Amino acid sequence: MTAGLQSSTNNTTFTISLVEAATANNSPPSGATAGIATLTLAEGLGYRPAVASLAVVSTAGSGTMTVTVRMWGYITSLAKWIPIGPGGDTTKGTVNGGSAIGETSANAITHVEEFRNPFHFDRLYAEILAIGGTSTAITVALIAPRYGAP
Repeated sequence: MTAGLQSSTNNTTFTISLVEAATANNSPPSGATAGIATLTLAEGLGYRPAVASLAVVSTAGSGTMTVTVRMWGYITSLAKWIPIGPGGDTTKGTVNGGSAIGETSANAITHVEEFRNPFHFDRLYAEILAIGGTSTAITVALIAPRYGAP
């Protein structure tokens, strides 16, 4: 999967790649051009869904794999990146209720949760806060239904 908007093979969903096969932490977002522009995504989708699914999956790795992900949204009128979601001061915006995501089966991380109002922001960014295991690679993506899909 390449970064950006991808259609499903059955044409009922779109997958929006935010991070591709990351093997190390990335930095918090900086500047007005980091991440993915939601306007471009909305144009590709043909609408702005109020709810999407946020998927975090391993694409490679072994050992005891873990990952911690924080979601950020950029608001142009405020010129600010803001952590999206609940949490305390240091965990605000962290996926999985502020906890690391562990393996769901041997050598595999698969996690999905509801992600509300992604299009209330001008840009979206997934920060990898921590990654553990041997050669662990992580992909983070939003999944949204295709407008009018059965």
